[in-house]
Amino acid sequence: MSKTLRQKSQQWQMLLEQVSGKLEQVKLALAAIQAKESDLEEKEDKILTLKTQYSRNLIDLERVDHDIEEATRLRKFMIHLDKTLSLIKREARGVQNEKAHIGEEFVKLEKERLKFETLKHRAEDKNELETVRKENRERDLSNSLRHSKTKT
Repeated sequence: MSKTLRQKSQQWQMLLEQVSGKLEQVKLALAAIQAKESDLEEKEDKILTLKTQYSRNLIDLERVDHDIEEATRLRKFMIHLDKTLSLIKREARGVQNEKAHIGEEFVKLEKERLKFETLKHRAEDKNELETVRKENRERDLSNSLRHSKTKT
């Protein structure tokens, strides 16, 4: 019987290793998503800074000097910055959705890993308990044989 328990333990170990491999891949994907998210945040901050700068430049230009061509160029550039900012925000939402999906996959795989680990430990514990019982029976049998030999 302990052979079957050892085989079960090995099966659970094999499944555990498979799930752990998938879990590592998901962790790498989460790290990549986090890096992409940080990159998008940086880009958004840079564009907001640029937009603030050009907005000040436009206000200063309109106060001092009314160079229409320069003001038009600044306005067009600010429109371009707004479009770029909206694209970054859309991409950031996509990254957030992807991150949520990968996070769900991580949780699912982690639960599966814990389940297989628990089942493996149970099989090992049952095997150990069976081995101890077998050893106790053998010892009891040996003691009883020894005791019966000493009486005769």
